[in-house]
Amino acid sequence: MHLREISKSIEDVQGGSFLEELNRKWVDHNNALQMIQDILMYMDRTFIPSTHKTPVHTLGLNLWRDNIIHSSNIQTRLLNTLLDLIQEELTERRLNEEMERVSQYLDPLSEAKIINVIEQEMIANHMHRLVHMENSGLVNMPVDDKYEDLGRMYSLFRRVPDVLSLIRDVMTSHIRDTGRQLVTDPEKSRNPVDFKDVFEKYYKQHLAKRLLSSKTVSDDAEGSLIVKLKTECGYQFTSKLDGMITDMKTSQDTMQGFHASQATNIGDGPTLVVQVLTTGSW
Repeated sequence: MHLREISKSIEDVQGGSFLEELNRKWVDHNNALQMIQDILMYMDRTFIPSTHKTPVHTLGLNLWRDNIIHSSNIQTRLLNTLLDLIQEELTERRLNEEMERVSQYLDPLSEAKIINVIEQEMIANHMHRLVHMENSGLVNMPVDDKYEDLGRMYSLFRRVPDVLSLIRDVMTSHIRDTGRQLVTDPEKSRNPVDFKDVFEKYYKQHLAKRLLSSKTVSDDAEGSLIVKLKTECGYQFTSKLDGMITDMKTSQDTMQGFHASQATNIGDGPTLVVQVLTTGSW
């Protein structure tokens, strides 16, 4: 019964979090299995060998296999997800290997033509499948915070002319469809306050990630959007967002002043980066 509940919880997970949830439940199962094995250690060492019964640890692994891995809703999905990830990694690795062979063994004059063929065969001919992979394709990457995978896809696709337009079109369509669903959702329409709260929480969470990891494209762009939100939703709606921007600017100014004052003492040592954040804003 317990493992069937675990199986159901894994099946219900959407997007790229599927593998993470499966691994988390597997770790929990192993920990519980170890505790049970410790409790039944004497039986495992004496009674099990003499009666030719299945050891506790093996029995626990068999139960996981039969109830989780062999579940029809999990097994196919797990297989497809792993194959998709392997294919994506393989494409990148093979491309780098071929590029290295070109530079080492072939005439430099032929390099451009050969690279063009390689990029066409390994990227352009597979781009639609890579973008639309179930559970791990383009749309799932930002949703599941898979920014490294998204960067890897961008690095691959930018090699081929006009291929980046596919990424743009797919993401544009996804954003529009998601926005349209939010706007037309009857529940959201009946309670616009809840919709605004959900949007504020979502935007604030991702703004914080961009600011703290220094991944924001432009401070001016972030500030411009906050000004627009303030115009549409009022000062109260953007007060915490303004506070986050102010905290980052203050921290940057403070660190610049510190490094300037300690320039002669720091030398080539590690760089200290400190961010002072207001509790109520983050």
